[in-house]
Parts: sequence; C-alpha cells; structure tokens
Amino acid sequence: MIVQNDVLKKAEAGSFEEFREHDDTIISKMKNEFESNYVNVEWFGAKCDGKTDDTLAINKAIKYANKNGINTVVVNNGVSMIKAHVDNQTVGNYLQNEGGIEMLDNITLHIKSGAKLKAITNDKKAYNIIRAHRKKYWKIIVDGEIEGDNDSHTGTQGEWGYGISVQGGNEFSISGTGKISNCWGDGINLQRSLRLGSETSGYYPENGIISDVTCDKNGRQGMSIEEGKNIYVRNSIFSNSNRISPKFGICIEPAWRNKEDNPVCENITIDNCKIIGNVGGGITTVGTTIDNNIQLKNIVIKNCYFEGNGINASLKTSTAISGNRSDLEIVNCTFKGDQSIYVSSCETVNILNNDLMNGTVMILSDSTSDYDIRTNLNFMSNSIKILNGKTNTYSSVFFTALKGEEVNVYGNDIFFNGINSVIMKFSGDEKTKTKKVMCSRNTLVGGSISIQHQFVDVFKSFSNTMIDASSQAFNSNGYETYFKGNDIINCQKGIFTFCNNDKESVLEIKNNKFDVKDSVVLTAYQPNKSFKLFNLGNESPDNAKFSEPSIGNAVSDDSVVDVHNPQIVTVKNQTKTENLPIGTMIQDLNTGFILYKAYNGLHKVTTTKI
Repeated sequence: MIVQNDVLKKAEAGSFEEFREHDDTIISKMKNEFESNYVNVEWFGAKCDGKTDDTLAINKAIKYANKNGINTVVVNNGVSMIKAHVDNQTVGNYLQNEGGIEMLDNITLHIKSGAKLKAITNDKKAYNIIRAHRKKYWKIIVDGEIEGDNDSHTGTQGEWGYGISVQGGNEFSISGTGKISNCWGDGINLQRSLRLGSETSGYYPENGIISDVTCDKNGRQGMSIEEGKNIYVRNSIFSNSNRISPKFGICIEPAWRNKEDNPVCENITIDNCKIIGNVGGGITTVGTTIDNNIQLKNIVIKNCYFEGNGINASLKTSTAISGNRSDLEIVNCTFKGDQSIYVSSCETVNILNNDLMNGTVMILSDSTSDYDIRTNLNFMSNSIKILNGKTNTYSSVFFTALKGEEVNVYGNDIFFNGINSVIMKFSGDEKTKTKKVMCSRNTLVGGSISIQHQFVDVFKSFSNTMIDASSQAFNSNGYETYFKGNDIINCQKGIFTFCNNDKESVLEIKNNKFDVKDSVVLTAYQPNKSFKLFNLGNESPDNAKFSEPSIGNAVSDDSVVDVHNPQIVTVKNQTKTENLPIGTMIQDLNTGFILYKAYNGLHKVTTTKI
C-alpha cells in the first residue's frame, strides 16, 4: 500500500495533470503504471483519428514515462498524424534533433498492430517522423505502420524525409512485424549528430540492431547507414525504393568524408534480409578514402535474397550489390533473375557460396583516381548460371585492374551460354596488374573462352574443368603462367597464348588432359625477351596439333618440349620436304621450340632430318 498511497498523494497534488482530464480513475492509472509498466499515448491527449495532430501528445507521453521510470509507451490503434517537419528549418539539409516524435533514453515506443504514425503532408525537403538524437538504451517496435508522404508531398526538393532518424547514440533497436513506408527520403536513416569538438564517440550510432522490419516504397532508400559502428540488420525486407537516386534497398555511405570529420562506418552486418524491386539496385556501399585508407570496414552481407532490383549503368544488367571503397564480404546469398555484383576499389573482398541465376560479377579498382587501392580477393564456391543466351558486354566473372597482392578463385561452378563471351576474365595493364592469381578446382561450362588473363605477374590454373568452350579453353597473356592438371573437354581449341610484354616469360603446360577439336596449343610469341616453354606429361588425342609459333627472339635453352614421348624430328635448316607419321613432333634445333605436330600422317614440312 505504500506505492498506492504515494500515487494517491501525487494524484491529489495534481502530479497527473498531464493525463487527459476525463481519464481520472486513479485505479486504472495505477494498474497500467505499476503492473503493466506502460503508458498509452491516448491518456495524454492523442486522438488517433487520422485527422488530429498527435505529435505533442505522444511526446508528452514519452517525457512522462522517461521522468517516472516507466519503460514503454504504447500507440494502441488508429492513425496518429505527426508533424514531422519544422516550419523554418535552419541547419543545412538534415533536420537534426527537430521534427516529429523525440525518443528519450531507456524508452520503448511500441506501435501496435492496427496503429499508424502518419506524416502530415508538407513541402519540406527534410523531416523526421521519429528521431533519436544522441539517445541510448531505446527501442522502437513497429508492429503497425510508420508512413510518410512520398505520394502526396507538395514540394519538389530534398531527399531527407525520414521515417526513423537515428542521430548518434548507443545501444538501440528497431524491430517489429509492421512496415515503414512512403517516406520522402529513407525509411530508416542512421547518421551522425553534429560532432562536438574532438569527441571520438557518441556522435555516430553505435551498437544497434534492426530486426524483422519492412521498409517499402520509400523515396530514396529503404535504409541508409551514413555512419555507424556495430550495426546488425537481420530478417528484414527492403523493397521498391523509387523516387530519387540512388534508390537502393540499403545504402551504406558516410555523409561526412573529410579527414577532419573522422567518418565511422564499420562492423555492419546485413543478415537474412530480402532486397526486392528497388529501382536503383539492391545494396550499395559508397566508401571514402582518407590517407589511402578505406573508411568502410568489415561490411558483411550474408544469407540475403535479391530479386528484381534495378539496372546498373556499368554492368548493363540489374544490380543486387554495388560495392565501392569498402572491406566487403558477400556470403551465402541468392540472386534471382539478372541480379549482378559490382565491386569497385575495395581492399578486401570475400565472395563465398553465393548462387546467381543470370547475373554477372565484376570486380575492379579505379585506375584513374589519385588514391591507390589494392584489392585482395577470395572468390570461392559460388554457383553462377547464365541461361538467357544474351550477348554480354562483360564476362560472367570479370576481375580487372585489381592491383592486389593475391586473388584466390576456387571451387566455383559457372555455366554461361552467352555469345562471344568469356566465362572468367582477369585483365589490367602494367599499372593495375595483380601480383598473383590462383585459379583452381573451378568447373566452367560454355562461353567462347573459359579463362582469359592478361597482365598478371603469376597466374596459376590448377585442376580446373573447362567444357564446351566454342573458341579456347584458356587464353593467356602474362609473365609467369602455370597450367597444370586441368581437364579440357569438347572445346574448339586448348590454349591460345601470347606474351607480348617486355620481360622474360614462362609458360608451363603440364599434366593436362586435352579433348579439343582443333589446336592444343595454338600459338605463342615473344617479340622482345626470351620465352620458356615447359610442355610435359599432357594427354591429347592423336589428331591434336601444335600450330607454328611466331617468336621474336629465341626460346630459352632450358625450355622443355616433350609431349608424352612422340617421335621428334629436329629442324636444322629448311632443304627437304617429307611426309611424317602421326604424332611426329618437329622441333627447331636452334630454339628448342616445337613447330608442328603431325596430325594426319601427310603433314609436309621442309626439313633436314637429324
């Protein structure tokens, strides 16, 4: 009775004057405050009738709960109209710590099923239906709806009208089975508050969970993370962003990009989310570089589903994920229907165990910028099937200008029936070349070329299976190339190799199985430096041929040119024509290079037999 007596005394003293006047039953107030531990916004004057501005009443309920140690404020049902804008915005484009409903520390705002917070239509470029400015230990549960004015907005400028705006703060969550929709800007926006002096924390959102929400038909993004640390997004849907670019489901992008601003965007995980039907694309990371260091760190996208997201201008295909200047990991995701991955200038990239249907992958560095990002890549155990037969501007998988120390491509299964297509392409130039590529245990079916590479210091193709390439299984232009233990099945040609660089080059072709319709090794040339060819222990049909190479300088003396021990005829000078038996190898005595392999028993050469 001590609590009850205390409450009665407060009531008699007018301490409950914030309640609606007609709700004067102290018993019901005690029951709700001390047994259920929540307050209802209707007790503070909210009409919830779809007409009345309930902003003030809801804010009064939150302040009362915060002041009196009550955890939860409930919007029970009906439509509460919210003045999310301010009449005279004074600070930049963002509306910070103004507009709409203000969250406070240790408060849970529960919008129940059947309840809606709806922004009053306005012409402002920015608004916040709900805002949390440097607050901690708060929760928003959206089992009902938060709705903006994207379809009725009377202005034409701006992109900063938010459903929920998180401006700095710590330890928070946004959850629920309801929907955040139709906002002029983002459904959910995480951003920094204005930084005070040299402070190192508190000004950006930290330790937040966004779970089980749906952000649909918002004007800019379903959700933007402009700054944040330790942010976990799970089991949510981000769909149909539609009005102003970038129009992605999720955008991770520091809004402050100068060194003095110290942008923080790290340890962000998107897990088990559906990213569907966004006009601009699925998920984009738009990083920044300060002192040659990436500022988007440890971004993980895993177990997500992508479908129906918009066209990327570079890939000429729909884009599920567009990553830029980030540390990025994409794991166990499903991409359905022309959904592609485009990654540019990222330091560490792991793309693992994903399933793409009719989507392509492009990973590159920006060779034109004034910063030097070196990409280290692991691309492993992905399944890619391109079944629509279209001519594709790029390859099924395209790695270019990575400039990194090491690229590992392992255990992928790729089918591509595109016209004039390369299934897996590695490219660059002297400035942007990769130091080492290990490409192993991949199964590549279709395309005109299975694997093509150029300007890689060391390229290793080990134990790959290449099937039905209409032109060549392997196209090589590099410094050191090792082609070992591969299985080439039903391809037009085996290896087309050309080494037109200014350094001594090595090509080792060892212990491969060739089932080809034309040449096993088509040609090799080296106009400036010596060329070492190691061609040992390969298996090829009797009708396979090695075409004459074009060589600028002599092949190195230590080159080896034995192919499962055929009869060798060595050329010293060209004075005599002979018919040679099947399997005869013809070798230049001066260079040690095989000129021909007789493949029909009637192959004629001009030679002197030694």
